[in-house]
Amino acid sequence: MITDPNKACRCNTVVTSKTGCETSINKSNCISLCNLVVPQDSSIFPCDTTGTIDLTGKVTLPSDSTGSPIYSIAYHSDNLKNVSVVNKIISFTSDYSDGKDFKSAKIVYKVKDGIYEENGTIIIVFKQVGNPYSCNDNEKYNPCTGACDSLGSDLEITSDGTSSYLDSGLTFE
Repeated sequence: MITDPNKACRCNTVVTSKTGCETSINKSNCISLCNLVVPQDSSIFPCDTTGTIDLTGKVTLPSDSTGSPIYSIAYHSDNLKNVSVVNKIISFTSDYSDGKDFKSAKIVYKVKDGIYEENGTIIIVFKQVGNPYSCNDNEKYNPCTGACDSLGSDLEITSDGTSSYLDSGLTFE
């Protein structure tokens, strides 16, 4: 869990609302929000770990705000599940499985206030167990355990000279 979002998340780009803002003479009538990066040392692991990000202080509403902005999730990468936002707190659970990215994840959140709306992007850089670059050519890094798992082989040769192809069930003697 990300316990101190003000320390953990860095605002690397401020986005100013385009929707509703292009006709506004006073740019204080725009939504300004942060694109956030959660660095690896403040993050979660890629396998079934839950985290939260507090958007408090990360969004500036227009001066003519309705006072009731709507926060929602516009998109999240497939290596996250249970992504939601309640009271400016984004909650999510990492959901790694074979073939999905174990290094980082992405959430796009939306803030809407009256005629103004804007999306912000959050990049979550996952913590790693072990070293993902230490595996040999015949091994695959397992981000849940940190181990280098054998890729294995579908061909089996027995000591009596027979061989079989395991996937098809065919045996040659």
